[in-house]
Amino acid sequence: TTVVGVIKAIFVTVAGFFTFKGQPLTPLLILGMCFNTAGAIYYSYIKYEDKKSRMNDYVSLPRKSLDAAEREKSSKQPL
Repeated sequence: TTVVGVIKAIFVTVAGFFTFKGQPLTPLLILGMCFNTAGAIYYSYIKYEDKKSRMNDYVSLPRKSLDAAEREKSSKQPL
């Protein structure tokens, strides 16, 4: 899922800084990483809400009860 992807990206970024130490941590770099992470989280939230609203469209469709469906089926059968 996208939540796991965001957590993985955070972990890989932090682990990379401690493992390779190629870039010094500056306030601007940390701010950029925070914006990047916030954007990924916000994108995941928007996608989740969109998917949830689409599922609600399917759930809110009118459905016949089982008894009504059986009565309708038996009334259409020839005698």
